[in-house]
Amino acid sequence: MLRTAGFAICTSSRIACVAHRFTMIEAMLILATITCRFRLVTAQTPPADPFPSITLGPRGRIPAQVETRTA
Repeated sequence: MLRTAGFAICTSSRIACVAHRFTMIEAMLILATITCRFRLVTAQTPPADPFPSITLGPRGRIPAQVETRTA
């Protein structure tokens, strides 16, 4: 475990990164800003095959293109 200035740096133990909550909020703001300006358009493919894991997601990749949004 790496410690700096008395704080643990992003460990998987009970002591979590001090800035973890801030970085999650910052990531949401960045994604919100990007999605206001761009949109993802999926290719015309059959529906994605679900892959059950801890969360439900697609099996493999879903091809998509990034397009700019028009006002």
